[in-house]
Amino acid sequence: MNYKAVPSGLESSLRIADCLEQSAAVGYQPSERAKAIQAINDILQGRSTRTVDELLTELEKCGEDQIAAVRRDIRDFQ
Repeated sequence: MNYKAVPSGLESSLRIADCLEQSAAVGYQPSERAKAIQAINDILQGRSTRTVDELLTELEKCGEDQIAAVRRDIRDFQ
């Protein structure tokens, strides 16, 4: 079997929220962190009108090292 442990949707959502809070402080306020994490998790789970591609476009504001790790997490999760 080719089993690979991957981060949970929540773990990925937390990393994405961290990145977005650092790069786009206006749109992602720490006081709204729980709502942001839930919204990100909904995107990853396919329960949102926003797509993963839209989220990845927004993540391009993050540093290249961070975005590469997040992209890998998202790809592995899906």
